[in-house]
Amino acid sequence: MSDGTGETGALGSEQNWSPRRKRDTVLGLLQGKSLDAMSGEPLVEICRLEVLRNQALAGMERALVKRDVDPFMEELKAEKEHIGELTMKVDVLRRRWRCDAL
Repeated sequence: MSDGTGETGALGSEQNWSPRRKRDTVLGLLQGKSLDAMSGEPLVEICRLEVLRNQALAGMERALVKRDVDPFMEELKAEKEHIGELTMKVDVLRRRWRCDAL
């Protein structure tokens, strides 16, 4: 298997995995391939594969639980905050103008 960096085959415990290799490995596990088959040669620790799978599942769960944010509502909220800031500046300028007029 190639990870896009020119390296092929499984990685040992001391080598770094590219995000692409991790993704491909986790997808294989989620598609039902066995841990033994995904560990490759030389063998990658099965516990390392289980950790990758569990992290991916937890990430998917967080993504599915997360509330969808309406971009329009986010922009509306930002504009309301800006209007509030401008209103406070107008109030300060009016007070300053009244004090200068006296």
